[in-house]
Amino acid sequence: MSGSEKIVQDLVAAGVPVRDVWDLVNTSKQYRQAIPVLIRWLEHLEAWSEPSERRSLEEGIVRSLTVPAARGVATPVLIKRFRDTAYDTAHRWVIGNALGVVADSSFYDEIMPIVTEPGYGIARQMIVEGLAKWKDPRTVPVLIDLLSDPDVAAHAAHALGLLRAKEARGALIQLGSNGSVLQRREARTALRRLSPGDG
Repeated sequence: MSGSEKIVQDLVAAGVPVRDVWDLVNTSKQYRQAIPVLIRWLEHLEAWSEPSERRSLEEGIVRSLTVPAARGVATPVLIKRFRDTAYDTAHRWVIGNALGVVADSSFYDEIMPIVTEPGYGIARQMIVEGLAKWKDPRTVPVLIDLLSDPDVAAHAAHALGLLRAKEARGALIQLGSNGSVLQRREARTALRRLSPGDG
């Protein structure tokens, strides 16, 4: 039995009737009881699946965990996968996208080294954008610094706008003048989100 078949068996046993893990990615239904199964599979993927199916299976699991119901509980294994993945930047971006949804400020010390590591490139984008949801003042200086990182500058500007971070005004004005088309647009949008008179 393949790993894909075994995870379906486990999900069905948990009361989540699916034919494929990707069914969870494509549904609007809630599946809270599936979260522990998905986490357990992600933790043991190498032991429970064949190399030929592993990348697709991992992506299906990660995308299935990209939901508010997995917030906090799925974060540790996703952080480990983000750091250790053997696959390309596109795959790491998918994991980063999940972290942007499920990570919260209780993981500050684990997430900050990821978002500030340029070697992770664009895979950090949605984690950076997700920092806005934390509403943690410690993230603002980090986001301002990231405005000079071309891989995530637009996403940092978006987050700063959502946070209405007045202290970012100067850096956002500079990005709004000198950045790429996307960066200029996000910087100007962020400036408009600031208090009246601040952008």
